[in-house]
Amino acid sequence: MIKILYRKTAHSVHPLGKMLWWGMMNLPKPPYRAELQVQASGLKNGKQAQVRASVAHSDGYKLTAIPVVAFLLQYLDGSAKRPGLWMMGHLAEPIRLMKDMEKMGVLVHASEV
Repeated sequence: MIKILYRKTAHSVHPLGKMLWWGMMNLPKPPYRAELQVQASGLKNGKQAQVRASVAHSDGYKLTAIPVVAFLLQYLDGSAKRPGLWMMGHLAEPIRLMKDMEKMGVLVHASEV
């Protein structure tokens, strides 16, 4: 009974294994890049405006950690301390955060459309 179940499971996984192998052989090769993009629209000074922004890094793990480190720089120098419980994005000064992230190797692009 166990051999029969194993055969069915192994047999049904085989096509997925082929797809995985195909992806590893045919999809883009290193260097990889992790990128976060946002396209936002709204009112600026009473007029319709659109903004596109992105942050990118060759290492996705570093792209996750660098904004936290950039925020901690603000927190430790006292510029991001307020009483109460705050979310990081509401407490950090955004222009300084992006500049500090750039110093740590993140590619930052922002433009008005």
